[in-house]
Amino acid sequence: AQYQYQQETNQELIYSRDEQCMHSRFIQVMNIPDVFSDIDPISQSDGPEPACAITYTPEFVEAHDYLRAVLKADERSERAFALTTICLKFNPANYTCWNFRRRCLVALCTPTDSDARATIDVERIDTDLEFADKLGGTNPKNYQLWYHRRALLEIRFKGDERIQVAQTELGYVDKILGDDNKNYHAWSHRQWIIRTINQPQLWSAEIEYSHSKILLDPRN
Repeated sequence: AQYQYQQETNQELIYSRDEQCMHSRFIQVMNIPDVFSDIDPISQSDGPEPACAITYTPEFVEAHDYLRAVLKADERSERAFALTTICLKFNPANYTCWNFRRRCLVALCTPTDSDARATIDVERIDTDLEFADKLGGTNPKNYQLWYHRRALLEIRFKGDERIQVAQTELGYVDKILGDDNKNYHAWSHRQWIIRTINQPQLWSAEIEYSHSKILLDPRN
């Protein structure tokens, strides 16, 4: 199936995939009711008399009403994946949405060997790491974002290029620490990378790196 995305003005760009070409691109908010015309949206239930009702934008409500319906149907498709992109743009801290996104990624990546364990291909992982980076720009202490990176990297670290992948990710973390050298999430992520790869070269380099950071800020 091919999904048509309506180009609308005055909307933020959303990161998604083209189903046919399978390469990354930026698209604007899709016309969700048209794309999910075969699904009935599910409204949020706050009870008859909510103590503190939150006022959401109409776009937020629409996207999440359809997300609930997709979750209920457990539909792991390209359009469901695109919907998680939209919802995460509204709320990058939505753990349920991140978890479902990873399940969609696994479902959309067919193993070359029929007996192989379902996984996510390298291109998809690298693209989603970039997506997480863009969302984390305004909130580098978002726990859900860091966990998403870790979950994807656990797969990448099983490949032959694990050391190169680790070095690239350490470079990303260095960029984050350059903005805030006390970012606990970033330091924890570095520790996880070093322990997971457990390679002498990385251990030695990390000792030097940490020493340089201490010299810059002895109170850190």
